[in-house]
Amino acid sequence: MSKLINQIKTVAGGQMKKVLLVLILVIAGCSNTTGPEPTVPTIEQYYPLSIGNTWTYEYYVDPWEGVTTTETISSTHNWDGVTVYCSDVSYFTINNGVLKEWVDEQPSDAGEWWALLQEPLKVGNRWLWTNIPIYEDTLIVISTNETVGVPAGLFENCIKVITKSNSRYFIYAPDVGLVKSDLMELIEYEVQ
Repeated sequence: MSKLINQIKTVAGGQMKKVLLVLILVIAGCSNTTGPEPTVPTIEQYYPLSIGNTWTYEYYVDPWEGVTTTETISSTHNWDGVTVYCSDVSYFTINNGVLKEWVDEQPSDAGEWWALLQEPLKVGNRWLWTNIPIYEDTLIVISTNETVGVPAGLFENCIKVITKSNSRYFIYAPDVGLVKSDLMELIEYEVQ
């Protein structure tokens, strides 16, 4: 009888070791082994603003089809403690995680502005696009890994933003800026 009890203990002990091993593996498998959270890109990575940066776009829709426009950051100014990047076409600021553009006028809170990008640059983020009543809409990040080809090149890991009304879209490439929209595409650029 004692021989039978010893055999049962040996089998039970072996089974217990297997159960314990399986339990340890299950617990270890449930731990976070993916490492740190991926970093969320910044506006500066997707819209590099430096004096001398130049972007040339070609419109591909009527009535501007074939028309090109070049934007060059020519100077910076301080506006209420915020750096304003000036070109011959627009004024840009990056402040509190928002890239704003003023067209044809000096930046002011009362002026007509366009919020081109707003952090965090991740899918689902949304913000008010402009304060111009007839154009008022919301922008939404729908992708952070677009690949887009334009005359200026092939760009990967692009951020695609659309209007809530789904009438407009904008695609920004890392270290380049705006590469394509529903109206125009980048044909050449020089950024520092």
